[in-house]
Amino acid sequence: MIRQILASRFKVLTLAIGIALANEGYAKQEEAHDSSLLSMSLAQLLDIEVTGPTRDEQTFRLAPAAVSVFTHTEIAAMGLATLDQLVNFAPGYQSNRNGGSPIYAPYTSRARRISGSSSEILLLVDGQRINDPRTSGASSIVPQFPLANIERIEFIRGPGSALYGSNAMQGVINIVTLSNQNRASLEVGSFDHTALNFFNSQQVAHIQIDSFLDIQQDGGDNYNIPSSTSPDGTVATQDPKSRLSLNIKAQKNNTQLKLQHYAAEAEDFYLNGGIANGVNKHKSELSALELVQTFRLDNSSSMISANYTRSSTLRIQQLLPAGSMRDMSTPSSDAPFTGGTKDNVYSEYELQWTNNWQLNSANKLQFGASYRHIDSPELQVTTNYDIKAFIAREFPITYYGKQTDGPPAQHASTRDILGVYLQHQTTVADKLHITLGARHDEFSNIGNRLSPRLALVYTPTDANTFKYLYAEAYRAPSEAELNLTDNPQFLGNPNLQPEVVTTSEIIWIFQCEKYSLTSGIFEHQFTNAIVQQSIGERTQQNFNMDQSPVRGAELELALQATPKLFVRANTTAIWDKPETSYREASRLASLMVSYQHQQWNANVGAYWHGETEMATNGDDSQRTQVDAFTLATAKLSRAINSQLNVYLKAYNVFDSNIATAPESSSLQQGIPNRGRSIQLGFTYHF
Repeated sequence: MIRQILASRFKVLTLAIGIALANEGYAKQEEAHDSSLLSMSLAQLLDIEVTGPTRDEQTFRLAPAAVSVFTHTEIAAMGLATLDQLVNFAPGYQSNRNGGSPIYAPYTSRARRISGSSSEILLLVDGQRINDPRTSGASSIVPQFPLANIERIEFIRGPGSALYGSNAMQGVINIVTLSNQNRASLEVGSFDHTALNFFNSQQVAHIQIDSFLDIQQDGGDNYNIPSSTSPDGTVATQDPKSRLSLNIKAQKNNTQLKLQHYAAEAEDFYLNGGIANGVNKHKSELSALELVQTFRLDNSSSMISANYTRSSTLRIQQLLPAGSMRDMSTPSSDAPFTGGTKDNVYSEYELQWTNNWQLNSANKLQFGASYRHIDSPELQVTTNYDIKAFIAREFPITYYGKQTDGPPAQHASTRDILGVYLQHQTTVADKLHITLGARHDEFSNIGNRLSPRLALVYTPTDANTFKYLYAEAYRAPSEAELNLTDNPQFLGNPNLQPEVVTTSEIIWIFQCEKYSLTSGIFEHQFTNAIVQQSIGERTQQNFNMDQSPVRGAELELALQATPKLFVRANTTAIWDKPETSYREASRLASLMVSYQHQQWNANVGAYWHGETEMATNGDDSQRTQVDAFTLATAKLSRAINSQLNVYLKAYNVFDSNIATAPESSSLQQGIPNRGRSIQLGFTYHF
């Protein structure tokens, strides 16, 4: 059905292009709706207002954080489709396929990650937490988050718990979605790729409604992966996937209702480190509903919000290949031994009250409170053989013939979190900007935590800005980390305590007419770190342990070489990091070049990840090197007229053979990434 819809849209848009090109009335080209990135001056780019670092509007230069910003126009010019692609162009961030699922590519900030859900980084979409209540992370429940609906995205590196509480430990990704858009886009290309997104903005009974729908599907790339169990030494597989994203905002005066829904499916390829065509299946969904009421006075504003998030994940994988159970099952069966988890619903409720008070021209005060409740029901295992009898070696093993409920894989649990925060911003003599704040969070059954922050931003001249940042942040253990049980791969630890990071950072921003240069050095000290350790063959468990610090530096350049040519580049060097971060690259770099000529825009980009390591033979101490790689991107677009844009884009332009470190320690080779993909697309404004 999705393919039929997309095919019909393709015919309509192709016809529209033909009419536009044939009509002499279009001989004089008009400017497209999407203004060019290059129409902005460098000063304007630096003065883009961000909200993530302080919960109020601040310019990039004065924001008390290490932050990089990408606008909708810039993202559209780059031709990237998903968040896991874009993070590689932000300093300090990286994202890599890990074999947990065909669509898993967890992201990290400054080379520190424990789980596959990226729970050390908080994802905010229009101010609402987007995370799985069970794992506390976003990258596994909303893999491949779409970029088409983003007005602005802020990559904040370092702690954010003084404002946001748990999970804002290594970074915050703050996304603001688009409004007032009326357009449709269609894209077709490699791997039988089809994609459609649709924006609509209208007023109904004095209610402003903004809607966004994105549907994508492809048949996947083809792989031949070395296998010791295959007769010819390799196994052929593919990684088909599909996803759907929906975002609706309805606003009347100061009242807003927001709905978000994300769904993704994938088959075959790797699932938890194992390949099984026709068996492996992943399906995840997250829905979020929020009601927001804003109150405004001359010098202050308040917001009260209530939101509800629910998520579910269904996973089925092969535990033993076909024929393995023939002589030990009743009735005897050659069917592979399959296991998985039911798509139980995990939910979170949050009430939030935030305030911004402009005391005078030099002083601002932010304060607020929040209450969160997490409901994590029992995680149910499903198998097609009696897994309890198999573990106990009670032969013969009953064959059910279909996926049947087995023992629980995670105990049911609930959690209540109460948080309050206070932040004061002051300016001294128009040169020194001071931010001082703290947040206190109290968790049921875990304890409480105070997270302070101090930021000094000094602007001695228009060209120079210096920042000193100090903050403490934490991450509470997730429901999965505490309560997993009877799991052959991961076991929960009910004695886990929150892990804490203390960060110090110095940043210098130099800005002139042609370019800006941002450089910084940082140190993260970890206390009571949650560390994943092997406790037996192929079984992992988390413990609170001492952990080495992360120390490094970042450099970011924005260069407007000519009015038509814009360059953006950055590099990151990590010289100290925890031993457990061997899967993360210590050296990163990226480059983006955009050139505008009349109705044409050409954009090329590339990012480089240094070498990493992977564990083998089921033992974290046995490591092998995973090679460094470079991945290139390109996009060429043309405005046919004021309504129609056409573009051609490519990802992994040079068809590089890229492998990345797997999460599993049972593999002998890295996880292969997709080869070159090329897409043709059309955008029609109405």
